[in-house]
Amino acid sequence: MVVIRVAVLSTDRELCDGLVASGLSGGALRVVSACHRPSDLGETVTADVDAVLVDEEHGRSREQAAKVVSFCGGVPAYLLVGSGGDPVEIWRRARAAGFRGVAPRSRDAALVAASLDGAGQARVSPAPEPQARPAQVAQAARVPVPPPSSARPGLAAGPLERALGWRGGQESEAPGERVLVAKQEIVCVFSPKGGVGKTSIAANLAAALRPAGVRLKVCLIDFDIERSGVQRALGLPQSVSLAEWADLPSDSADLVREYTVEYRPGLRVLPAPSRLEDALRVGPDLAERVIALAARAFDAVILDTGGSLKEDVAVICLERATRVVVPCTLEAASMSMVVDAQEVLGSLGVLEKAMLVVNQAPRNPQIGMEDIRRYLRDDFLRWHRVIPYDPQARAVMSRCELPVLVAPSCPFAREMRLLAAELVPVVESRPRAGLLGRLFGRGKAD
Repeated sequence: MVVIRVAVLSTDRELCDGLVASGLSGGALRVVSACHRPSDLGETVTADVDAVLVDEEHGRSREQAAKVVSFCGGVPAYLLVGSGGDPVEIWRRARAAGFRGVAPRSRDAALVAASLDGAGQARVSPAPEPQARPAQVAQAARVPVPPPSSARPGLAAGPLERALGWRGGQESEAPGERVLVAKQEIVCVFSPKGGVGKTSIAANLAAALRPAGVRLKVCLIDFDIERSGVQRALGLPQSVSLAEWADLPSDSADLVREYTVEYRPGLRVLPAPSRLEDALRVGPDLAERVIALAARAFDAVILDTGGSLKEDVAVICLERATRVVVPCTLEAASMSMVVDAQEVLGSLGVLEKAMLVVNQAPRNPQIGMEDIRRYLRDDFLRWHRVIPYDPQARAVMSRCELPVLVAPSCPFAREMRLLAAELVPVVESRPRAGLLGRLFGRGKAD
């Protein structure tokens, strides 16, 4: 087992002592030195240090973070961040300042070590090159990027995607049985409170509906106009958005699928607009049209909506959906807003098709399921699912990747597959039988 030797920059004595004690118990991370001032890093970062852990208090501004990185002498630096804020945005700011990446601000050495990709393998002399996906680089530089060398030819791409050189996923269509959806579902993922994993659940749910070997056409649409979280969570380029659908030259299913971004074979994404002038074009009429066209072109549609029921677009998504997923956390602020929202959902007539999903439930929560049952209506709790706290899934999402695809054995990924099977039931197609097949009991594939 590779042991990563780290230096810690933090004024939190309990954090440093916790990492030291946890690492000495036989983990993959060992604290060899610590300091509380950036100027002391020159003496703290010795030749045997593989990485530097910088507490978030020293990286609040880009100038401050860049200065701290310069004191590390070429040793990879990682920013320790808490649970608040948008993890993708925090990761991007950290990379822009010169950090190799981010790690959870925890006293659990094993949890921190799991986020230190590449540490302990080799030292670097200049500031490390960003290891972002090509789509992220294209979005930042606004220039076309050639397809990855491992990409296989023949992947479908829309006209705007081809202009940017984006090739979507790096895998071709895998052979598999065509699956028939028992009932076409439009799943709306809605939460009145931010920071509960709404976009993470929507994106992983869409990916879980399209596992390898299953030919199912799935579309993930980002109606959260204010945050545009799907594009950032998946690292997609801004090649096409909801705004372009107002000017579709035709309503054909093939053209509709082209005006989306392919994330992987069978899973296409329609991001929210990133520019204000484009976002203003997205209203209830356009939302109605987008949902109707997507329902005709895809087997299953996942809608990631905004958190305010005062928005007409969010109301349209809730009303047109066949199933509604309401993520929350076992915290007082989250549950308070869910209790208030259930009355509005009931007045819209969507409570009977809603499912409560408790995300990242800790072992000792502020509020237990017994408390929830006292405040939420029985018809709201008729369907509910609890996803346990999963640090591995959080670390994967912070790298703009989906646990369902890259960490399929983690608890979060397993729960998402169960949720997908419950929301969108499918049946295997049976090949048609010819005359001889009917006589001898053999089916002949189409």
